[in-house]
Amino acid sequence: MTTPNNSFLRYIDIKILPNAEIPVATMMGELYTRLHHRLVQMRTDQIAVSFPQCREEPVTIGDTIRIIGPDSVLRECTTGTWMKRFMDFARISDIQSVPDNVEWKNLNKVRGARSVDSERRRYKKRFNVSDPDVIKKIPDRKIQPMNMPFLWVRSTSTGQNYPLFFRITKSAQDNQREWTFNSFGLSKTSEIPWF
Repeated sequence: MTTPNNSFLRYIDIKILPNAEIPVATMMGELYTRLHHRLVQMRTDQIAVSFPQCREEPVTIGDTIRIIGPDSVLRECTTGTWMKRFMDFARISDIQSVPDNVEWKNLNKVRGARSVDSERRRYKKRFNVSDPDVIKKIPDRKIQPMNMPFLWVRSTSTGQNYPLFFRITKSAQDNQREWTFNSFGLSKTSEIPWF
């Protein structure tokens, strides 16, 4: 779907409130995980997600998740029980119109570096080789930490938490934009209003 202009789009902000018992980063990860599950349930590709305070210098994800989309799809997304857990921990805005004359950016996930052990297990399983062969193929090396904004999210299939890293790039377009997103509210090609 092509986005004709900003008048088509609406958004809500969910701002995590400071809490002495639960860190903001933990709540942001839980909120994003639940939003992802909701988008999977809806089977929609029309909802985008942004983090208005997200920065790569200095690295921060911030305390706010912005959900952006067409009015009817956004209303469907915000119904149901998935947001109720956050009523005491967050301030949820009303649905608002995206302002005119905003900057457009792409927000995409970046695959994090795997540990050496994880790479070896994956290689061994994939190619059915012995431990010595795997060690020769994947020698010990130092893993470089990623210096990017991220959230800890929980996999529904494995139950494990993993870091989801984000990269922000500025728009290279001046005209109509595609509006198609995955179940994380992200896209490799679509851009979102950034304000």
